[in-house]
Amino acid sequence: MIEISNKKETVHNMVLENRKKLSLTGINDVNSFDNTQITAFTEAGYLTIKGSSLHISKFNTSNGELNITGKIDELAYSNKQKSHLNFMEKIFK
Repeated sequence: MIEISNKKETVHNMVLENRKKLSLTGINDVNSFDNTQITAFTEAGYLTIKGSSLHISKFNTSNGELNITGKIDELAYSNKQKSHLNFMEKIFK
């Protein structure tokens, strides 16, 4: 028996230009952000971007594009699973 899946896999790509501009695809959600750290949920797991003067210049939720400017010092992936609990559920867990 042949199984046909209609699930479209999104490609996750990253382009870093001179440690000042980061372009990403395959971004499902931005979990947290400030001027020193941005955490995003990607097709490849959680991605943490650390640096200074970080700014999200574009985030398109429909196609998963994320553009970040600033001084980028570190990019790190984590295999943590995205929590589907909302804020109140996390407090009373």
